[in-house]
Amino acid sequence: PEPAGPNPATASILCLHGGRQSAELFRQRIDRLRARCQAEGIRLIFVDAPMLQPDGSRCWYDEDGGDAAGAASAAAIAVREEWERHAPVSGLLGFSQGAAVAAATALCSGGDDAPLPGLRFVILAGAPHEPLP
Repeated sequence: PEPAGPNPATASILCLHGGRQSAELFRQRIDRLRARCQAEGIRLIFVDAPMLQPDGSRCWYDEDGGDAAGAASAAAIAVREEWERHAPVSGLLGFSQGAAVAAATALCSGGDDAPLPGLRFVILAGAPHEPLP
């Protein structure tokens, strides 16, 4: 028999970082989880939020106000584009601001015109108490 190699991906999860972070920083912070998932055949896909901050970090929406409706729309569009680009994707993992965006996106994912076709689950960590702007 051939030696067992890495499992082919059985599921893919789109990972949404928190505010004032980046996809790379989030990946580094949960690298042990990523390695464990990879060993189980689960692929974690880390994506950057659409709003670039002056310090080079990113956020999904401006917590200090601004164009709340525009930011929420940009976040939803960014998640949908990444979902389609990396399809098939099974679920969302969101931390902090990313958790708020994941929850809001999942709530809109029912029916035939779902923004994230095939969404099976959502994992939320450290979601803010305040709703999306």
